[in-house]
Amino acid sequence: MPFANIRQLRNLICYRFKLTCFMASGRNSFQNYLTFSNIQLENVVSGTFGKIFHKIIDKILQNHIDISFNIKSLIYGSMKKKLSELELAVQSYITPEQAGKLKIIKAFGNTKSRVRKAYSCSSCNLSPKT
Repeated sequence: MPFANIRQLRNLICYRFKLTCFMASGRNSFQNYLTFSNIQLENVVSGTFGKIFHKIIDKILQNHIDISFNIKSLIYGSMKKKLSELELAVQSYITPEQAGKLKIIKAFGNTKSRVRKAYSCSSCNLSPKT
């Protein structure tokens, strides 16, 4: 039987792997639901999980029935050049069920903080290489 510190290290690595898979699964499900809802933001925005992407999605999920909102107030920088493309990408119809599922997936998909905690173990050095 391995020493206790080796067993602990194995458990931490296993936990880190599970969290990473869980996070990837949540992101994939989120993107699939956006595609199913005909929200094509990933075709316009380069960072599909960046700040602008999340601002637009949050605004859509606030009132999924009326998606006619001022998208110009949510974007900045080089995205202002793509305003017309963004407006076309957001035009869609989301059912209340789809909106509910997107909210749940979005809430469970935000596991970055848990993965970071698993990486930064105080008793061992598991810091990710960046």
